[in-house]
Amino acid sequence: MPRFEANDLDGLLRNYISPDADTTRRRAAWALGRIEVDRINYHNLRITINRLTSPITAEAEFDGSVSFRDRRGEFPYNNYAARFKLELELRDGRWLVTGHEERDALGVRHEEDRY
Repeated sequence: MPRFEANDLDGLLRNYISPDADTTRRRAAWALGRIEVDRINYHNLRITINRLTSPITAEAEFDGSVSFRDRRGEFPYNNYAARFKLELELRDGRWLVTGHEERDALGVRHEEDRY
């Protein structure tokens, strides 16, 4: 199963992120192109499922952190923490991310034009 920790961008995009989730796909491509992930942790996970939509949708919110190695050696740190909100849809029996919001530890929202 592809995960960020596997540093498998193609598998992540193919299996977990909707083809029409442009911003989320760009963020994943930027991140995995720039860093090599060592470990990811998450906590405070809250999932809300809406079965009244078609297709069924969900929202997942959690605090996440990643330990990484900067491929360019330019970052002065090797850890990143943020609050994430993922939008998901159940398509053909599997959940796909259709969008995301990311706020770093200072509460700064990462906008589309940054990656």
